[in-house]
Amino acid sequence: MIEIARSKYSHLEFHLASAEQFKTDEEFDYVILDCLVGTLGDVEYVLQRIASFCKPSTRLILSYHNA
Repeated sequence: MIEIARSKYSHLEFHLASAEQFKTDEEFDYVILDCLVGTLGDVEYVLQRIASFCKPSTRLILSYHNA
């Protein structure tokens, strides 16, 4: 899906990485955690890490399927 998004929206930048290990000095406009929350060992740790590359206007998008 990332490759499709990159080809369709070439003006945007997409990253695919492990939520627990992702590191960057960049700040993002959007962070998407798609169907990830239920698979994380420590959700709070991941959210704290994400905060380090967010700015006040960053939008965090969480999706999770609950059967």
